[in-house]
Amino acid sequence: MREIEFAPCIACEACRETGVCVLKDGMTGIYPLLTGVDHIIVAAPVYFMSLPGRFKCLIDRCQALWFTKKKSRSLVAQSSSGIKRAGAFLSSCGYAGGEIMFPPAEKVVMAFMKTLDMSLRHMLYAPDTDVAGSIEPSMLDQAEKIGAIMANLTEKA
Repeated sequence: MREIEFAPCIACEACRETGVCVLKDGMTGIYPLLTGVDHIIVAAPVYFMSLPGRFKCLIDRCQALWFTKKKSRSLVAQSSSGIKRAGAFLSSCGYAGGEIMFPPAEKVVMAFMKTLDMSLRHMLYAPDTDVAGSIEPSMLDQAEKIGAIMANLTEKA
């Protein structure tokens, strides 16, 4: 995502009627990826109780998908293999009080997943990680297990 150039949503709401964003940039190629994959794992730190700005910009640009979904009252995304789409959210934050830092970001990820017709199945949070190497090996093991579970989900939609 770092290498793809795209602008933030300009809140023009043209997509309300058309379901298509008026901005033509790198997001044009990202939409089919978001709507066609079986699963998405969001792995992002939490800064000030939310996701990093660039990723939040990507989520905001999915407003066009939300309007499409709302207008058509149908799915905007379907698995190419016909399985039930699912997501996971893996996150860290520097603050030791993760119990207050992660829930707001989790709500953003849940709304993103809902827009993409996915359920948020797994969450893993590592607070107090400002120092390099401070993520416990057991957390890394859990993240690896979540990845393996996600890769092997085959429940039909």
